Amino acid sequence: MEPIRRGDIDDLFEAVVSQDSVMRWLATGRADSRSAAEAMCDDHVAHWARHGYGYFAVRDAATHAFLGRVGLRNRAGYGVDLGFALHPRAQGRGVAGEAGRACLDLAFGRLSLPVVFAFVLPDNTASIAVLRRLGAQADGTVQSSGLHCLRYRFDPTVMAAAEHVVDDGGADL
Repeated sequence: MEPIRRGDIDDLFEAVVSQDSVMRWLATGRADSRSAAEAMCDDHVAHWARHGYGYFAVRDAATHAFLGRVGLRNRAGYGVDLGFALHPRAQGRGVAGEAGRACLDLAFGRLSLPVVFAFVLPDNTASIAVLRRLGAQADGTVQSSGLHCLRYRFDPTVMAAAEHVVDDGGADL
């Protein structure tokens, strides 16, 4: 994992923005153009400059292939949000869980954030399963980007207590 940079536009387009099966779960709800990937990438780079954290480019350790993005976003009115969007070839391999855990370690360790949220569409059962395995607790619903979303909450004190629970071994995305 490394911070998203301007040079990741083509990879972000190929792995995320051009994939209907990925974009259906994001705010736009549909695969889009290279210019949309450029705007997304610019937004990620600007977020890193403003906040000192943001989305990471996730790459395969062996091949260095771009698998998607996972990270933390400061969302006005909502707090800090954990989000992930991975190419279908990365789904079901534990990538979202591993990268999400690294982001939560950053959030609660280095950044000392008191809480992190995640917002997910109600039918996105794969992402909900990842969030639950990471220790998220259901925390109501919200309107986010004009969509009805479930809100999940990561609280470091609750998560520390949950670390003693045995993992069910389920696969994530």
